[in-house]
Amino acid sequence: MVKRKCIRNISALYSQIISVEKEYPAARTANKLQISQEQPVWRLERIRLADTVPIVTEVNYIPSSPVRQMDMNLVKNRSFYEFLEQEYGIVIVYAREKVECRLADTRESRHLNISKGSPILHVERLTFGYRKNRPMESFPVEFVKMSYNAKKYSFHQIIRKE
Repeated sequence: MVKRKCIRNISALYSQIISVEKEYPAARTANKLQISQEQPVWRLERIRLADTVPIVTEVNYIPSSPVRQMDMNLVKNRSFYEFLEQEYGIVIVYAREKVECRLADTRESRHLNISKGSPILHVERLTFGYRKNRPMESFPVEFVKMSYNAKKYSFHQIIRKE
C-alpha cells in the first residue's frame, strides 16, 4: 500500500488537461502496453493541482483498441478510471510503480513552476484491468509517466507479507 502526501491545507484537487492526442507509441511504451508500435495509443497529458499549486505532471499512454474515443470533454471533471469503467466497462485491478529521483527537464519545470534541474520524484506506473464481460482476462490499461515536485510531495509505504 502506498500513501501519497502533498502540501497541507488543500481546499481543492483538480486536473488541468494539456492535450489528448492519438499517436504511435515508442518501442518502450508499446512493450510496456504489450502492443505493437503500429497500434495507436492515446496520449493524455495533464497537470494535477492542489488549489492552484501544480503538484504533478502526468503523461498517460492508453491503447486505442479498448478505448476507441477520447477527448478533453470525456475525461474532464472526473476520474480517469471512472471514465474507463463508465464508458468502456474497463475495471482497474492493480498497478506496478517504479519511483526514482531525478532532475526536472524543460517540460516538467514549466508545468510544475520550478526551475529546470530542480529535484523531482519520477514515477512510472503500469496499470492493469479487465473488461466487465471478461473478468478473468487482465491486460495493460495504461502506462503513465508522472513527475512530482519533490518539495511538495512525499511517498509513504506500508509493506505487508502476503
